[in-house]
Amino acid sequence: MKIPIILTFLLLIIGIIAHLAIVKCSIVNNNQISNVIQVWACIAAFISATFVIYSYWITNQSFYLSQKPRLKLAIVDTYPIDEKTKEKVHYTRINYANVSDNAFEDLTIKINFIYNNTTFSLVLFDEKMYMAPRDVRDRYFSTKKDLKEKYAFSLEEAEKTGKEILITTEYEYTFCGKKEVVKMQKYIWETNKQRWAIKYPNKNL
Repeated sequence: MKIPIILTFLLLIIGIIAHLAIVKCSIVNNNQISNVIQVWACIAAFISATFVIYSYWITNQSFYLSQKPRLKLAIVDTYPIDEKTKEKVHYTRINYANVSDNAFEDLTIKINFIYNNTTFSLVLFDEKMYMAPRDVRDRYFSTKKDLKEKYAFSLEEAEKTGKEILITTEYEYTFCGKKEVVKMQKYIWETNKQRWAIKYPNKNL
């Protein structure tokens, strides 16, 4: 709303300057009145056009944004019972849902694992996926087992160091020919509770 207000203010200044110039330069009184009326009529028309154009632009912008698909992406802890040991095993569940009425045509979800200044991507999703409106899906992996077997990372050894173990989430897609990258939550591994928790800035969890 600042743009039309600023333009209106500038147009009013121009109108006042033109008004004073007409009053100062015109000799015939009838011409003064006619010219002043024409100036302020033009100023009023420009101000009206400014708000109409701005309103049209806002409406188009709102429609444009409403066509964007939106993804809910969350890391959730699950503890299924291992059939062999009969003990609970920590699994990481990635819940993702298209919460809009618009489809993703080329959705790419990125889950990055960060430890000791080293980052590697967890290969859990296909790139450039199609995801229908209101579609809800889950992806699971055995937190300790899969990290060790697939990525050669020992969560147990990392826990002993006391250093932060993090997961970051983000997704990207193409909208109107432009690549959109949306960074989501960052999660920290809580060793004492054996779970993921949202990592808040400037806060020790």
